[in-house]
Parts: sequence; structure tokens; C-alpha cells
Amino acid sequence: MFTLSSHSVAVSCKKARVSAADADMCVTEAVSRLESAIKANEDLLALVDALQSQIKGKRLAQYRFV
Repeated sequence: MFTLSSHSVAVSCKKARVSAADADMCVTEAVSRLESAIKANEDLLALVDALQSQIKGKRLAQYRFV
């Protein structure tokens, strides 16, 4: 018959808490990376919009002076 000592139960509980803390840290880091990626994507979209506006303005200027 297998019996658990209070020490082995305590060690198992501690390992479970550490595993849960590690998982929480991984999730927190993943969320942080996701937020950074979203911000970078928004910055790139803003840059693309600005460049498209410049190109559109230059095309309109070309047609006006022809």
C-alpha cells in the first residue's frame, strides 16, 4: 500500500504552486509580447496611411500642373 507523508504532500503542493506561478508568468509575458506586437502593427499602419496620403497628394499635384 502506498502512503503519502506530510513532507511529500507539502513538496507536491509547493511544486504545484511554483508551476502555477511559472504558468502565470508565461501568460503575463505572452500578453506583454502581444500588446507590443499590436502597438507595432498600429504604428506600421499609421505609417502606411501617411505614405499613401503623400503619394495621393503628389499624384493630384501632378495632374493639376499638366
